[in-house]
Amino acid sequence: MTAVDTSGTTPATNTPRPAPSGPPVFAGDVTVRSITEGSGVTVMTFDTPHAFDGTRAGQFMMVSSNRDGAPLLARPMSIIGTEPLEIAFGYQGEGTRLIAAAEPGEKLHLLGPLGDPFPPLGPEVTVVVEGAHFGTMLALCRERHAAGEATRVLFVTRPPEQPAGPVTAGEQDAALMAMFEPYADLTALKGDAVIEALEARHPGVVAAGAFDHVMARVQAWCEAGGVTGYAALQVAMPCGIGACKSCIKKFRDDRYHLVCDGPIFPLEEVAF
Repeated sequence: MTAVDTSGTTPATNTPRPAPSGPPVFAGDVTVRSITEGSGVTVMTFDTPHAFDGTRAGQFMMVSSNRDGAPLLARPMSIIGTEPLEIAFGYQGEGTRLIAAAEPGEKLHLLGPLGDPFPPLGPEVTVVVEGAHFGTMLALCRERHAAGEATRVLFVTRPPEQPAGPVTAGEQDAALMAMFEPYADLTALKGDAVIEALEARHPGVVAAGAFDHVMARVQAWCEAGGVTGYAALQVAMPCGIGACKSCIKKFRDDRYHLVCDGPIFPLEEVAF
């Protein structure tokens, strides 16, 4: 096994990050209010601890089951709403399966809110997203819709017969797109059509969370056109607070950075 140097897991020096402000991070058991499930996607709401007041799109929390035999490590979940506290996720492994199996009235353990949110993006924003990143981007679309700001979504579809947990990717993508449609102008396309779609609209800002090969193309297009871009990164995140130094991603400064220090970063900083 090749050793990875994680000594450089600090934010890029050209983008100082302010110290967190607001309520302290909450850690404790919280009651599940409601659960809906379909097409391999679970939407879950909770009683809302005061620490989550003011949570913004891009922030997340760590969620774990209290049931016997549940994995020790929690799972990172994008926060898509706070009135009530709400998450949405697809499940594949044992940890997310047990979280999805919770019933109303059951208590799950939460740690959050964590991470830095999106900064103000302005009026002309296009979101590039695929199934694995849908929570972060759905939260952004809902936040902008509530503020009266329009958002265009380019939803990168997966091969329809590809497995996606208990269903196919085609079925799950259809369900996810339906979740975006009340909050954004959505176009479904394949990854190789994203640049043509960006050229047609030429937004002022792009917020992207997708496959690395799509992210690389979007990054190059933004740089060539002088368009501001933000990346929503997603990797395995065992602790969510940087202590384990497992959620590393290589950046263009040739150093490895902690994704949980984001997970929203200027697009030009990240190596894809």
